[in-house]
Order: sequence, then C-alpha cells, then structure tokens
Amino acid sequence: MNNKIAGLVTKLYHYVLVSFYFWLGLLKGVFIYSLIPSLVALYLTLDHMKRNPEYTESELKEVYQESYKQYQSQKVSSFLISFSFILLATSIFFLYKDEASWVWLGIASYFTLLLYATVSYATYYLAFRTMAIKTSFALGFVSVIKNLSITLSIVVLFVIMAWLAFYNIVLFVVLAPILYGLIVVYVFPKKLHN
Repeated sequence: MNNKIAGLVTKLYHYVLVSFYFWLGLLKGVFIYSLIPSLVALYLTLDHMKRNPEYTESELKEVYQESYKQYQSQKVSSFLISFSFILLATSIFFLYKDEASWVWLGIASYFTLLLYATVSYATYYLAFRTMAIKTSFALGFVSVIKNLSITLSIVVLFVIMAWLAFYNIVLFVVLAPILYGLIVVYVFPKKLHN
C-alpha cells in the first residue's frame, strides 16, 4: 500500500516537474517566441513518460530540452500564433468592457477557440507526425471540424483552464500544461486516423 502511494506521489511530482519545464520553456522565448517548441516538448516528454514507465527524473529534463531545441527554429510561427492570441484576447477584453454587442463578443470568442483548437491539432501533428509547419496547420484546421468530439473536449478544457486561471492562478500554473498535454498525448492518437 505504501509503495503505491509513494509511486503515485512520485508520478504527480514528475507531472508538476514537466509543467515547470513547460513554463521555463515559455520564459526562454519571452512567451511569444517559444509557444510551439514548448508545446511540442511538453507532448514528447509526456509521451516518453507513457512509453517508458521506468524513466528517471534526469531523463525527463533531457527529453524536454532536446525536444525544445529541435523545434526552437519555429520562432516566427510561435510569434504569429502568440500575437493572434494576444490580439483576440485584447479584443474580447475591450468588447466586454465596453459592453459591446454579444454578437461581436461571440465572434471574437469563436475565433479564439478556433485558433486554440487548430494550434492543438497542429502541434500534435508537428510532434508526432513530423510534418512541415504549414502542412501541420492546414491539417490541424481541417481536424477541428473533422474531429468534432475531440474539438469540443479541447474547448471544454480551455474554458476550465480559463476559469482556473481566474480563480486560482497557482493551480492553473501547475495543472494547465499537464491536463492539456495529457489530452493530446492520450486522446489524440486513439481518435485521429489521418
């Protein structure tokens, strides 16, 4: 019994550690230049944990760093995505603050969720199917519509993470990357048959 509890605590610690690596990766690129390398490294590290149950803590760091370096050249794509997210979030904020029409607020929210879902699929394809960035995003955009059940689960997770960020930022920092990464690593391979 004690071994199972110790194993569970160790596993949770490793998940928190991977989450920490994700945030450090984002900080390396001042958030806007490192979104893609951080996400892909997160997925590949969690996949390594899934495939190799006897991993060590140093392996996790090494896998994350190697994966991050491999995709570090995606600065322009990361910047464009981050800039789009910032622009959409700013639009939503000012539309809400100015009590603008719910139609405009809905349109801005729709495009935010569409971008979020497309980035989720595209970074999955980039990490596990080793496609070019343009092909990954094209296929990611098509996957948003083609795989509606997964897209809805991603949107629900986004709403939960936004709520968590609003009410408890520390819990958000710890849980958001892991929950997001686990959905991509465990659900996407079973459901995507492209």
